[in-house]
Amino acid sequence: MVKGENGMLKELAIKISDFIIKASDNQIISYAVQRINYDEPIKGFHPWEELVAAFLVKNEAGLAYHLLLVDWQTRDNNFYLVIYSENKIGPIAQIHKTQEELGAIDLYWIYNPNKRDGKNDDRKNYFKKYFLTTDVRIEIPNSEVDVEGFLDEVFALANNRLKADALSSNPPQCRMGFPEGRTYERLHQ
Repeated sequence: MVKGENGMLKELAIKISDFIIKASDNQIISYAVQRINYDEPIKGFHPWEELVAAFLVKNEAGLAYHLLLVDWQTRDNNFYLVIYSENKIGPIAQIHKTQEELGAIDLYWIYNPNKRDGKNDDRKNYFKKYFLTTDVRIEIPNSEVDVEGFLDEVFALANNRLKADALSSNPPQCRMGFPEGRTYERLHQ
């Protein structure tokens, strides 16, 4: 049963941050996580009211993304997971919607390009071909053990978004299916 969309509350942003820190400190993930202190907003992004956490996360292949958990409208308690490339040129995704399904809370984002070159349907098809859907659901970790899967999904989203936007001739690795046990896997079955 879907309970509808909501904004990400500060408690969820803190929960994500805490589990990433614990998983990294306890070395139970394959990702290298560096905590970052951003005193000022990043170029190309709205100024934020509150920074919960910022990380530079690198996978075993050396691909790295900045992950920020921020709120730029404190009065609304509307926190975002913002994904930036390592060079910090514009956000790849700004995720603030959540959905509760089957007792789990997912971050929810839709790939919907809006470039002015007439190729947006091609981009959507490209993204869907390799990510399997344009409706992205990333289950919020409920323990430090869940962080590996969470970061896998964040990296898959970012990599697919960048390649779909560019209609890259070097496509991303195709997902073989949905992560086992995740909310949308259970819904799909």
